Amino acid sequence: MPVGVRIDLPGATLEWYDEAIATTGYLPGGPIASRALSHWVTKTDDGICIIEVWESKEAFKNSAHQKSDGIVKEIGIPGRVSIAFFDVHNYLPGRSTRI
Repeated sequence: MPVGVRIDLPGATLEWYDEAIATTGYLPGGPIASRALSHWVTKTDDGICIIEVWESKEAFKNSAHQKSDGIVKEIGIPGRVSIAFFDVHNYLPGRSTRI
């Protein structure tokens, strides 16, 4: 069953996010991580918020562990990360290749 993930990063900026994405090897426009179904980010009043849909909670946890190690080593993580999971009733996938 697909699971939604909300990642709040108080203190983070969109510039930090762009650097974090580059550190993990991803590019704007995709493609996204294996077993991830969608990903987007927005600026909030106190940082950024990332929303993702994954095949399962386990798929997210396995990938997040690998991604976060590289980010922490290269650029660090500003502030305290808050992660919340939610059930997904339906999702519409984007493109599977980079535009």
